Amino acid sequence: YAGVTYNLISYCTLTMAIGFCVDYTVELMHFSVIGNPKDSMGLKFSNALKACGYDVLHGCGTAMIGVLILGLSGAEYARLFSYLSLIMCFYGGTYALWSLPSSMTLCSMIVHKLTGKGFS
Repeated sequence: YAGVTYNLISYCTLTMAIGFCVDYTVELMHFSVIGNPKDSMGLKFSNALKACGYDVLHGCGTAMIGVLILGLSGAEYARLFSYLSLIMCFYGGTYALWSLPSSMTLCSMIVHKLTGKGFS
């Protein structure tokens, strides 16, 4: 869709994307299970975002700054790597810090409304 062909640079970035996106998500999930098991999902993710949200945001931001500078290079492969890495870091950070906590909290609320029980 973006006009990027399958080549060595896109394969390398895809491999990195798995690591970056999984790392951010696992860090947030790890901190969400610390605490009282009877807490609501919203409270668990609130505590997780307080505990590691800054670290995830900082890691994502600094990675984006680093590859943004690489995008100013004259070489096409460096610009391609930079653009793909920017997309990867933005998606990984957005998913870990916004999409995952929001969707887990909403799912917990829906399950609680339907069954009277939430999942922890």
